Amino acid sequence: MAPVSFDNHVMQAVADHRAAWATAVAKATTTAGTTPAVLVGCGLVALVVVVVLRAYRPAFAALLALVIAAVAADVLKHLFGRPRPPMHLALVWVPGEAFPSTHAAATSAIAVAVLVAFPWSSARTAQTAAVIAAVLLGFVGACMVYVGAHWPTDVLAGWVIGGAVGYTVGRSFRLSAAPA
Repeated sequence: MAPVSFDNHVMQAVADHRAAWATAVAKATTTAGTTPAVLVGCGLVALVVVVVLRAYRPAFAALLALVIAAVAADVLKHLFGRPRPPMHLALVWVPGEAFPSTHAAATSAIAVAVLVAFPWSSARTAQTAAVIAAVLLGFVGACMVYVGAHWPTDVLAGWVIGGAVGYTVGRSFRLSAAPA
């Protein structure tokens, strides 16, 4: 008997245990995350928050981290050439390679860059923001796996890449904000 990979095992378990309500939530989340109108709306809300809080450094850190993480993930996709989960395990068809997840890399890069670069008023506030970001990233990543757009390790790798990029960029913007 051939060994079953972690990814295959998880994807088969997900496919075997899907529920109608969870499918509706996962599909709606996935659709919202790729709809231009929703993305523009989120961008406008972010812009308003940046202007109101005058959080220009964290915003630039987030933007730079997004670009670097997306490019890195795209380059790695072409290097690895890993196919997406097969249709018998997926609810959606997504073109292109799977590893690493560009969405996971980009969203975690933005979140970590903001968390690191933003001048939080207290450690407790920063911790609360980090928990909220982790929950949201985890939810979106779980949805990508649930609908079969990505293997679990695609999402994990995307988070690692995005987190590393976000931390590095956020830290550089945070350090540059400190007096010499």
